[in-house]
Amino acid sequence: MACNTGISSSPTVDGTTLEFRVAALHNGLALMEDLQTRSYWDHVTGECIHGPMRGAQLPQVTPLRYYPAAKAVQRFPRARLALSRPSVRQRVLQRMVLRKMLGDEGHLPSVFTPSMTKDDERRPRMELGLGVWWPGISRFYPMDVLRGRDRALLDGLGGRRILVFVDPGSTAPVAVRLDAHEHHWNGDELVLDTGDVVRDLQRVDPQGAVHPLELVPQIFTRWYGFSATFPGCDVFER
Repeated sequence: MACNTGISSSPTVDGTTLEFRVAALHNGLALMEDLQTRSYWDHVTGECIHGPMRGAQLPQVTPLRYYPAAKAVQRFPRARLALSRPSVRQRVLQRMVLRKMLGDEGHLPSVFTPSMTKDDERRPRMELGLGVWWPGISRFYPMDVLRGRDRALLDGLGGRRILVFVDPGSTAPVAVRLDAHEHHWNGDELVLDTGDVVRDLQRVDPQGAVHPLELVPQIFTRWYGFSATFPGCDVFER
């Protein structure tokens, strides 16, 4: 998608596993339809917005993590990697359209625009960033702001301390809960004032024990996609 909105949810609601297809565009984003009830679902929030199941919610699972193939194999040696073999037509399309869509500057094909409401003009429409949300609050962290803060910043979100940083292994932004107030880079490691170190998307405590990071709800996306899904969201610009 032009919005880069990769998300992970469970398809099981009240004990029933639903099957989905992309059925339409809404605010320039994919709108899913389940084949069982023909209801329409917001794929970012997992909420059913129209049809017999309106108001139902898909359970969210761990937010997606981005890894280059070589890094994924290194981190998960037993992982099975799926590699597509595009046809000649698909390769031409990828070269002409998809590469432009997925780059930092992005490109929004004309087919998306009729489904969109008015842009939120606080940021450029196609700007990439990390969108983070919690009950009652949502915030967008633009990539250029993260890079200007040496690829990492500590912030408060809904009364919780979070660390937002660009993971050196994947070059993608990540937001995690951490009770820290100061940080600095030591090579590819983030050293915190708590004595913990963030390394390879894991937290290493002062005793050397390794702990999984607690990811908050998040999505690596375009500004137009996040601002349309969370109207009036905050923007981190400090």
